[in-house]
Amino acid sequence: MKKKLVLTILGLGAAAATSYGQGGIVFNNGPAGGPYNPITWGAGHAPGGVRSTDGVTVTLWFAPDGQPLVAGPTVTWNGGYEGIGYYGYYTVQATLNGWAAGQTWDFQLKASGSGGISGQSVVWLENANIANIGGTPAGPPGNSANAIGFVVNVPEPTTFALLGLGALAFVNYRRRS
Repeated sequence: MKKKLVLTILGLGAAAATSYGQGGIVFNNGPAGGPYNPITWGAGHAPGGVRSTDGVTVTLWFAPDGQPLVAGPTVTWNGGYEGIGYYGYYTVQATLNGWAAGQTWDFQLKASGSGGISGQSVVWLENANIANIGGTPAGPPGNSANAIGFVVNVPEPTTFALLGLGALAFVNYRRRS
């Protein structure tokens, strides 16, 4: 009986030591979330931020510090700011399964779209701003103090023109041979 009691206590202790919670954090690069830091277009394009109708998808990638990043939720463009002429602002919430208090997590935003559109932010770390949302009742996520923006790279028309000329020259060369 004593042996069974000790094993039960040890089993419960091991389960408690290895259980993890669920963390949450919200990112917002709009004026209400901190400094103005919109996601913008690359060089050679009209100034201003990326619009929700531009066909660019921005995804939040994250993982515990030092582990490979995995794709998370897609950014929701802030249509309210677009309505008054400010573009490139977003809000996104990450739910961090397996999070434990005190852990540091890495985050990065990556953009993609048709026509070779791409871009990515710097990788940044979060620790103190992550809040436990896995309790009973569930708590609200934390708010990041970072307002991350970056430049979306759009291939220049001259790049496509040079590729087209190269392909035509190759086809012409093959015909003559």
